[in-house]
Amino acid sequence: YNALQGTLSRSISKLTDLHVLGLGDNRLSGTIPAEWAELSSLITLGLDNNALEGSLNMLEFLLKIKRVYLNSNGFNHNITEASWSLMEELQELDLSSNQLVGEIPETLLAMPNLQVLSLGNNKISGHLPPQYLSSSPLRYLTLSSNNIGGSIHTSIGKLVNLVHLDLSSNIISGGFPSQMSSLVNLEYLFLSHNERFNAGGIPQFLEKLTNLRDLSLSLTNRVGQIPGNVLGQLSKLVLLDLGINDLDSEIPSELATLTTLKYLILNRNYDLEGTVPEEV
Repeated sequence: YNALQGTLSRSISKLTDLHVLGLGDNRLSGTIPAEWAELSSLITLGLDNNALEGSLNMLEFLLKIKRVYLNSNGFNHNITEASWSLMEELQELDLSSNQLVGEIPETLLAMPNLQVLSLGNNKISGHLPPQYLSSSPLRYLTLSSNNIGGSIHTSIGKLVNLVHLDLSSNIISGGFPSQMSSLVNLEYLFLSHNERFNAGGIPQFLEKLTNLRDLSLSLTNRVGQIPGNVLGQLSKLVLLDLGINDLDSEIPSELATLTTLKYLILNRNYDLEGTVPEEV
């Protein structure tokens, strides 16, 4: 964390035994030099929080790379152009908060060692991936704040290692597949601000996700009653956001059993009746 300015030096490519390169949180600009493809021993690359732009193609030559942090820059690359499948050792990839375009490459989600994939806050379009692999070690998946459409495929239930799933602020349609009940390790589930979801109730399968801490379903076209028998099972819940929907009837008293709950958001559900139960 310094105040380094200017562009990235091509001469760094001569450091062929370099394992870790961290230049994050500076004021660096320009592009990543193509010569950096010669950093054949590099395992961790951190250039986050700068003003970098241009192509990401040189990454495909870093065959030993495990961790890439390029978030919070100005990269405007088409994400489909890089040969991600060549980076078989990759474990963590954070490209969030850039200007990336294109569709989500299916090869990214098929990478054998990838545990963290963060593509939020870009200009990615197309549809959600049509298939997920049961062998995936993915634990953290964030695709929020893009222009991604399509529906959530039933095979998402194969991602049983997921702890964090954020698909919020897109144009996703369809329903919530019941196969999501297999995601029993989930602690954070954000599906909010996808107002093209099919109208439906709060999903019954949520009662199986007992490790949830944060649950956000605001502006997802939820209708009907708030199922206290379902949400009352989520004993670790800290955040429950059901705002900006068409929920009706009364707030269930079962929410009082959620002793860890700190944030309950029910705003703009105009057909909710009665008063907030004293137990809540």
